[in-house]
Amino acid sequence: MERKASTLFATFARLVNSSSSGFTAMLSAYDFARGPAQQIVIAALNGDPVARKMMQKVQGLFLPRRVLLYSGGEGEREGRLRELCPYWEDKTALQGKATAYLCLTVVRLLWAVWKNCSNS
Repeated sequence: MERKASTLFATFARLVNSSSSGFTAMLSAYDFARGPAQQIVIAALNGDPVARKMMQKVQGLFLPRRVLLYSGGEGEREGRLRELCPYWEDKTALQGKATAYLCLTVVRLLWAVWKNCSNS
């Protein structure tokens, strides 16, 4: 594995030296492709301030494989997203309150975010 990594870095050394930010983006894309992705859906009624806080908190975390979706109602845009992301289809705001649906790998971290948002 080390030999493969060394070969990879030697192959792209010139490119990295000329465009380090592009290489960083490439490595991030590679990491995301290797997965697993962390799917997070925040469902709320349109304009819910708690949902907005939840989105901001999650966006502020370093979760490089995160797929964050907001479900805030109906419409053409939301219908298209539901087609692309079937796991989003049944996610709704429970009892009219902002609700986070998450992959089990990030439950503990996002539970802390949710508690922080709902208590402030």
